[in-house]
Amino acid sequence: MNNLYNPDDFWIRVKDLLKKQNITQLELEKRINLSECTIKQQVFHHRIPDAIEAQNIAEELHTTVEYLITGKESDLKIKTNKLVNDIQQLINSYQE
Repeated sequence: MNNLYNPDDFWIRVKDLLKKQNITQLELEKRINLSECTIKQQVFHHRIPDAIEAQNIAEELHTTVEYLITGKESDLKIKTNKLVNDIQQLINSYQE
């Protein structure tokens, strides 16, 4: 089976974001209304979740499905992050 994207990479990114945000896998499942152990089963069987589940996971982890699948931020997210950073710098310089 020749997949363009490796499901294991998807779950590595999810686990990394869970760790960074101090959320357990079980908490994530509860927050997005998945049955207990659903993620564990998908990881075990090397499967990426369906589109709706992937979107729910991405939203809960404050990222995009594109990032979870490819590891790349979307252009819009990169531009938004830069804009937020620029605004924060302006606020900081104004406060000084």
